Amino acid sequence: MKAVIQEILRISSVVPLGVLHELVNDIDFHGYRLPKGLLLIPNMYHIHHDKKIWGDAEKFRPERFLNEDESRVIRSDLLVPFQAGKRQCLGEPLAKDVLFLYTAKIYQHFHTLPDPSNPKPNFEYDDGCVLATKPYRVVVKSRC
Repeated sequence: MKAVIQEILRISSVVPLGVLHELVNDIDFHGYRLPKGLLLIPNMYHIHHDKKIWGDAEKFRPERFLNEDESRVIRSDLLVPFQAGKRQCLGEPLAKDVLFLYTAKIYQHFHTLPDPSNPKPNFEYDDGCVLATKPYRVVVKSRC
């Protein structure tokens, strides 16, 4: 379940751009001189969809967050859905716990299936400060 949630956070990149960071010192970065006071915007969407990092970045593969024998979840420093850098979201641990409990509870009690009248979801987004998916129908059936 944790690997599935990590992959959902990666592929959805709900907040595509991070919060502005200001450089407190001049730095050299890959041959570029970046002056003190420069404002940087982390592009989390690009990090999460970079084929150099993830290979088949467009595919939903939760197993990319599992070790070789798929017995435990591995952490990737390149998964940054809650901001990049030292000042990540303070609510990250709570958000991850809530996502886990909410998702696990749904799948404990319900089967979810694609709506037969609309079997393929549209993965296009409405652009904005957050990425919102287009509406999509599913069929939810009780496991009881």
